[in-house]
Amino acid sequence: FARLASKYPVVLFIDNFQWADEDSHKLLQALLQPPTPPHLFILTSVRTSSAESEAFTDQIEKLFPLPVTVMSLKPLSLESSADLARRLYRSLHKDEERELGEVALDIARESSGHPLFILELVRHLAAHPEQYEGREFPHLDEVLQSHISLFNPMERQILMMISLSHSPLPLNVLAQVMYLNPGDLLRSLNHLQMEH
Repeated sequence: FARLASKYPVVLFIDNFQWADEDSHKLLQALLQPPTPPHLFILTSVRTSSAESEAFTDQIEKLFPLPVTVMSLKPLSLESSADLARRLYRSLHKDEERELGEVALDIARESSGHPLFILELVRHLAAHPEQYEGREFPHLDEVLQSHISLFNPMERQILMMISLSHSPLPLNVLAQVMYLNPGDLLRSLNHLQMEH
């Protein structure tokens, strides 16, 4: 990093930093230690509840020996959510002149302004347009359940275990809990990742 940062501006982006383990924290601390830490702009995203937010901010400030700026992101507005839904829908139908119309507002309301939920709702609509002609748009839970039902029982079990975990699960632990050999687990995880 130091060599690269001496020649170019470097941005290090870490998504879902709440999942970082102690080894990841130690690596970042070692990277940023004096006397010659690299010149980096570090950007992390963290998903926390409002109750956890202050504690996590304290943890980040202790981890990084430099000024930390915390920005809270709010849900998208109804208009921005509907606009994102329209853009995503058009990107899925590049060859056609399809428009989302008023359904964009249904998606915006159902997603509560969460971009990943908007994406999931738009994908579902794009894959099953005939299901919603003249019908009420489905609830997010129904869409997610429909998507999850496409996975085999083992993959659904893996998803449930990962979802219930409070921190990252090492592969060997997940394999033991699922009574799987590591090769089968990796194949299932790869399939889940490709389908998502």
